Amino acid sequence: RQQAIEMGIQALLRDRIVTAYYHYVDRGWITLHGLEATEKMYTEYHKLGGNGTVTKLMEDLRELQVLDNPPDERKGTE
Repeated sequence: RQQAIEMGIQALLRDRIVTAYYHYVDRGWITLHGLEATEKMYTEYHKLGGNGTVTKLMEDLRELQVLDNPPDERKGTE
């Protein structure tokens, strides 16, 4: 039963990380909060034995530009 719970949590974390990945990569940037939240999920996913596929997604997310506001809302503040 415990193993089933851990595997279920791992699957949910993987799904959430993959969803976040496509959201932020499609957008082309990430907020600091979004990156921190995804990093926390990844840490726990990895502790549960997650594989390298999600590691590659996280590496790509870390390469995105971190912005507090969408680029179109920043116009006029520069």
